[in-house]
Amino acid sequence: MLKVMIVDDAKMSLNMVKRALEQETSLDLDIHSFINSHEARDCFLTLQPELVITDIFMPDVDGFELINYVKVNSKTPVLAISSEKFGCGSSDSILKMAKSRGADYVLSKANLTEKLPSLVKNILN
Repeated sequence: MLKVMIVDDAKMSLNMVKRALEQETSLDLDIHSFINSHEARDCFLTLQPELVITDIFMPDVDGFELINYVKVNSKTPVLAISSEKFGCGSSDSILKMAKSRGADYVLSKANLTEKLPSLVKNILN
């Protein structure tokens, strides 16, 4: 069973990611959801997931800090997700920033339901 950690302070987004993984992937996943990013960071080393999926803009520990923590402490791949726009209105800017800060993969929340299952399969296979 492959452990996946999902971190998002928006309950609706968290549930959408979880549902997409549960319903549309053929992988045997053990999904651990966290609405509190501080708690997720504290549980990371104990949990040792095969994949971390994190939102970027969260209170306490933001996605950039979480990505850094994961990368300093492991080789676990990180998928950054966001619906936020940054800078000149480019919806991809914040995800490009996440990639430059260590995220292995990025995905806009607008494409979650259609692209997430296949992306996760590719990452974990």
